[in-house]
Formats: sequence, structure tokens, C-alpha cells
Amino acid sequence: MIPWRYFALTLGFSWTLWASAILLGKGLESLLGYVLYIVGGIGPAVAALSLLRLESSDPLGLVKESVSFGSLEPRSVAVIVAVSVIPNVAAVVISERGVSQLLPGTSLGSLLPWFVFLFLVSVIEEVGWRGYALPRLLESYSTIASSTVLGAVWALWHVPLFLLLGTWQHAQGFGSPIFWRYLVQIIPRTFLYTWVYIKNGNSLPSMVVFHSLSKCPESSST
Repeated sequence: MIPWRYFALTLGFSWTLWASAILLGKGLESLLGYVLYIVGGIGPAVAALSLLRLESSDPLGLVKESVSFGSLEPRSVAVIVAVSVIPNVAAVVISERGVSQLLPGTSLGSLLPWFVFLFLVSVIEEVGWRGYALPRLLESYSTIASSTVLGAVWALWHVPLFLLLGTWQHAQGFGSPIFWRYLVQIIPRTFLYTWVYIKNGNSLPSMVVFHSLSKCPESSST
């Protein structure tokens, strides 16, 4: 089945907060705009954990599962690291940015908090996208259909960021060629995520690691 409630709650939560910042004219340079941006970004996790509570499931258990990295085999980690290079390179090519944009800086002081941010973003998103939505899609649909539906919603979720001042997406322009390429490339990227997920035995921790690594070209985006 398609988890319509999850998708509606995720989009509703995130879009409401991001739209508030946009309508108020508050960007990431302001405290209010930044708070609305960050809180809006936790929509995928908020929706998943809220629905799990309503379904009498264990929300905390899903969070714990997402960071159970001890369950990953060394060979699986090696595959994840290798495959994550593909979306990195593809994102650079599609967005027409230089390879230097793969990293926000070269010093350890700048890289460490950046990677911590990427890790937290990955946990928040994957608890929802692959922790809650994907398993339910795969119960009724093929991997292709499931990935297409999830990828379309994931792309749609990002749209308001192109209107929010201070985001990398806003700098590219709403409706610009990069806008369309950015949204379209999320679909094949989702297929790759699903492949890694299934190859690792439906492992949520593998998705957190993969998401963290494949977010490198998007250092300033959600």
C-alpha cells in the first residue's frame, strides 16, 4: 500500500514551516528563518514517529535501529562507500558545479561539524523515507514502482527550499534549469538507495551511512 498518511503528514509539516519562513520573508540569515528551516527539515522523522505511535508500534525502536551500525558487515560498508561516489559525481555534473563543491572546506575544524550535520540530517530523513515509507511500499509494489513513488515525493518535498532565502536551492532559482534537473535526478538516486537498501538486507543503518556519504555535493541543503 502507498503510505498516503505518511506522505501527507511529512509534506504538511515541512511545507507549513518552510512556507511560514517564505511568507514572512525570513531567510537563513535570521534566527526565526533558520529555526523554521531546521524544524521543517525534521518532517520525515516527525511523521514516521507520530504514525508509529498511533499504530501502537515502537517509535524509539526505529530510531535505535537507524543507528545500529554494529549490524553492518565490513563488506557492506565497503560497497556503500564505493557506490556513494556515483550520486556524488552525478550531482556535481547535473548541478554544473565544480568538483571543489564536494567539500565545504579543507580544515578538520570545518569538516567535522559539517559531517555531524550530514549525519543528523541522514538519520532524520532515513527514519522516515526508508525506515517507514519504503518497507510499506515494498509490501505491495515492485522495487521500481516503490522507488518511483518514494522518489517523486522526496523530490516534491524539496520544492519550497527553492523559495527559501539562504538555501543552496534558492540561489539556483525556482523554475530554473537547475531546479528541474535537481528534482529529476532525485528519482534515479532513489532507485540507487533502494538497491543498496535491499542488497544490505533491508538495513536502515546502511541507508543512514549511504545518505551521509551521498549528500556531499549538497553541503548547504537539506
